[in-house]
Amino acid sequence: MFRRRWAVINQDLLQDWLYDEGEDASKGVYIAKMDELRALAGPIVQRHFEKVEAERRAEQERIEAEAAAKRAEEEAHKAAEEEARKAAEADKAANGKDEEMTDADAPKESDETGK
Repeated sequence: MFRRRWAVINQDLLQDWLYDEGEDASKGVYIAKMDELRALAGPIVQRHFEKVEAERRAEQERIEAEAAAKRAEEEAHKAAEEEARKAAEADKAANGKDEEMTDADAPKESDETGK
């Protein structure tokens, strides 16, 4: 908090200098004042970028965790379906043959004359 107030005060001082004494200053003096301002603002800007980067990283990790959870859920669902299919095939193989359809009409035997 102190550093921010100090930066605002210095910014005001530099602005006052720019419009008062700075009008007649040389290029070298302007460059020195810019360097002074950059040195003052540099740590503040760096902290801001670090905060933004930390927020971006946290959001990216949240998205990746959600995607991993979704993939795990899909894999578990596929594994359950595969297990159910294998169980059905094993049950079918254990019975030895297909079940006979009792509701279907039985094929009619043709007589020997071919009529």
